[in-house]
Amino acid sequence: MYRFTALLWIALLFSPIMAAAQSAPPNLVGGLTALATTPEATWPNFTTNAGFEQLAGGRPVDWLLLAGSEAAWSADTVAHSGTYSMRMTGVAGAEAYEVMYLEPGQYKMSGWIKTGPRGSGTARLMLDFRRSRYETVPSDCQQDCGINLWYTSHEVPAGQDWTKIEMAFTVTDADVAASKGVNGRIKAWAVLDGFWASARLTAWYDEVQVRQQTKFPLDVFMRYPNYRGILFGDQAQGLRFHVVPRLTGSRYRLVATLRQESSGTVIERQEITLTPPAAGGAPDRDVELNVADASGVRPLAAAADHVAHLAEFLLCDDGTAAASAGPCGSGTELGPRHPTYRVYKMPAGSRDSMKVSFDDKNRVLFGGVPRFVLGVYDAGLGAVGTSTDWEQLLWSPTGARRMQDLPIDLYLNYHLGDTGAEVINSLMDNLANHGAGYLQTGNCVLSSPASDHNPPAGFNIDQPGTNGSYPYITADPPGGIGAKVAGYYTADECSPELIPGVFAQYQRLIVLDGDSMTFGALFGTPDLPLWRDSLDVMSTDPYPLYGAEPSGGYDHNKVAQWTRMTREAVQDSRPFFTVLQFFKFDASRSSLGRWPTKTEMRNHAYMAIVEGARGLFWWSLGENGLTSACKTPSMWCAERTAHMQDLRGVMAEISQLEQPLLSDDVTGWGSPGDARIATKFKRVRNVDGNVVADYIFAYNTTKDAVTATFTFTGITPASMTVYGENRTLPTFSDNFGPEQAHVYVIRY
Repeated sequence: MYRFTALLWIALLFSPIMAAAQSAPPNLVGGLTALATTPEATWPNFTTNAGFEQLAGGRPVDWLLLAGSEAAWSADTVAHSGTYSMRMTGVAGAEAYEVMYLEPGQYKMSGWIKTGPRGSGTARLMLDFRRSRYETVPSDCQQDCGINLWYTSHEVPAGQDWTKIEMAFTVTDADVAASKGVNGRIKAWAVLDGFWASARLTAWYDEVQVRQQTKFPLDVFMRYPNYRGILFGDQAQGLRFHVVPRLTGSRYRLVATLRQESSGTVIERQEITLTPPAAGGAPDRDVELNVADASGVRPLAAAADHVAHLAEFLLCDDGTAAASAGPCGSGTELGPRHPTYRVYKMPAGSRDSMKVSFDDKNRVLFGGVPRFVLGVYDAGLGAVGTSTDWEQLLWSPTGARRMQDLPIDLYLNYHLGDTGAEVINSLMDNLANHGAGYLQTGNCVLSSPASDHNPPAGFNIDQPGTNGSYPYITADPPGGIGAKVAGYYTADECSPELIPGVFAQYQRLIVLDGDSMTFGALFGTPDLPLWRDSLDVMSTDPYPLYGAEPSGGYDHNKVAQWTRMTREAVQDSRPFFTVLQFFKFDASRSSLGRWPTKTEMRNHAYMAIVEGARGLFWWSLGENGLTSACKTPSMWCAERTAHMQDLRGVMAEISQLEQPLLSDDVTGWGSPGDARIATKFKRVRNVDGNVVADYIFAYNTTKDAVTATFTFTGITPASMTVYGENRTLPTFSDNFGPEQAHVYVIRY
């Protein structure tokens, strides 16, 4: 086990070398330089009577009414613009909608909502793909069958003046295929949603549009460098990008350049012919820049450290277009051009003096030391101040949190975002004594941007000082937190329309604290790839124990599915985490959920590990989490104590596996013999390169009982030990219960 010692953490977090100016160049924002967006005025709109100006029979045309709610809807002259709006007089379950067909792409649904002064409940917008809610679906449906997916907007309660509502969503090729869409489109319902309105609530809707973002000809993602555009001198030197053309055609030229930003000098240029495959689809390419020449010299070899270079990609039409002197030579550039990625070099070994960084194996490094990250959320703790005894509060066996022996690397308390720097520094000093770092809060949540918090001031990390400074982050301790903090929590299940704000905050934090990390937990939706350049570490938070437990049990495989979606969103080229369930959904909301058992917690953790997670968090030790297990938050009843012991046991077990978890994945030497068993194989070697042990992490992807028989190539193990279960398998066969996980150790 290679856990940080307290002394090492203290040295890393509090040494003067941790100042951002020495560990990373100041005022230089690496990575994507701007979001790939186009002006919304250019986006096509799919609603045909967005302003409700065309009427028939006293109601706007083209808007259909959900059966049973017809009496709720009418045209009204209370309008945000124009003459009319659509008025809803509260009827529980009221919905009006337009039907449309959408191709794969990125969309935004927007509109204005005003509510009357009386009544309860809310009004909102919804984009729905569930056909059965609006139409009868044949049992043998062959086309436009709908899928179980919908998006809802910010909810507007009574007494609100005209409020702009925006909701971004993504339609994927998989969505269209799953719905059995026709002509590459999926049938969708744009809904004026008063489903949760009371009988006394009145709402007006106006200017409701569903608009598709204009597509860039290219989708570009920088796979490496994987941390803020930094090319460390002791890591791989190739700049790797994944490029996907979004236009259809017979043939294009991709022009990739690497140039110095300040002078504009091009130091590398590549031209690549793109021809769509015969089977159709996009001719996606992996492109590498900074390629060594015949003598092994790379273009960036002579570049000075901390000098910015830009990687740029453009698509050229090699048809019969008139010749031009532009970057496409005799062809014509197909715009708009994708924003550039900024990269810069840093000396070999510079990661050792950085609080946080990533290596070229997608591992998170603290002070240059790779870690498999374990963390916990917390909320509450009551009033804290400079005199707070953090040791007693967090770690004592009689304290409020009783975290003794909890092997965490990161702690996140999102109720402390308004807490002064001196108090947070005191907290971080204490966490460091236990080998842990801290993530400070400054996050969006659901449809509310971070700027909605304590307006107009916002969270402490977002409050500017004089002359554009941000002293809460940049001042020396104890006035600022940037010298010690591991990073920042910037997104909590946020809607994708908030990405521009999170991206802008991210770019600011890179400048203010160059060797930190930003972290966000998101829903497992098709929008995940849109977040990939706005966070250092992305996560999803699959919580499967919700609602009444089905007869076949909860869908624990949701943990694996959402983790896999996160891996695919970052194209397996960034470290990512999974946030696991450690709470019971509030039964007063009729969710009827329950706490996960220790076995279920263990299965969840190993599912996420098999699917590639580089760290695990558990939500939560605080409010609505562990403190809700007893009648009052301050109690440590038997149930609360037992749940904490479950968490302590699962985390301790995983912490002992850090060495194999940090080792490279290996393939080709083992198989479970059953496709229903998902596996990850790891090989641990000693400093001489000799194999010490092999590890197999495995879980059952189904609710069926499965017997797996492992076969091996190139190795002849004498036995397999089942880690954490005190069992040995002399025959290499083992039983998996529904969605059960096992870890196997083969020693030599």
